[in-house]
Formats: sequence, C-alpha cells, structure tokens
Amino acid sequence: MLYELQTRKIISSDIGVNCPHMPRDGEYELCLQALVEDIKNLSIVLNVTNIDNSVLIDIKSEEDFNELHANVKSIMGGDMFTKIRVINFKPVKQSSF
Repeated sequence: MLYELQTRKIISSDIGVNCPHMPRDGEYELCLQALVEDIKNLSIVLNVTNIDNSVLIDIKSEEDFNELHANVKSIMGGDMFTKIRVINFKPVKQSSF
C-alpha cells in the first residue's frame, strides 16, 4: 500500500511558542532527508522515495497504516517540528493495468 506524506517549509505564520524562529537555509532539506531515513528504518516500510516536498511510503499492508501514522507523528515531534510541517498524509491511488 502506497502513501504520500506531503511536507512544506516553515513559514512566518508558523512562528510561535512551539516554533520560535525561522529555520536557517538548508535546514528544511536536511530535516526532510532525516525524516526519509527514519521512515526507511521502520519495520513495516518496504520502500521510501522523496520527490520534491513529498515522501512516498510503501508499506506491507493497509493494516500497517495506523502504526506508520503513529511512528511518523513521533518522528515529527521535538526539533523536527521546528523545521518542517506535514500538510497531508494520504493513500496514493495506483492505476491498474
């Protein structure tokens, strides 16, 4: 089952108690790569591909999505939350041939 995790850079309206300052140049890209690497290490994940601001995640079965979602939420906590935002996490409709 394939899922797309869409992300974006921090913008000025995100600045607040949980995100006190704008990330420096290049921090978004470093955090996105770290996110990809952390997701790759999950046992339920078969493959991860980063395309622009999206992360495509192939998991073993649809039943594993709740575990994937909980893990991504945990990964996104802390310092990563001050560098990157998730804007959507959805299944990818695959065309049948």
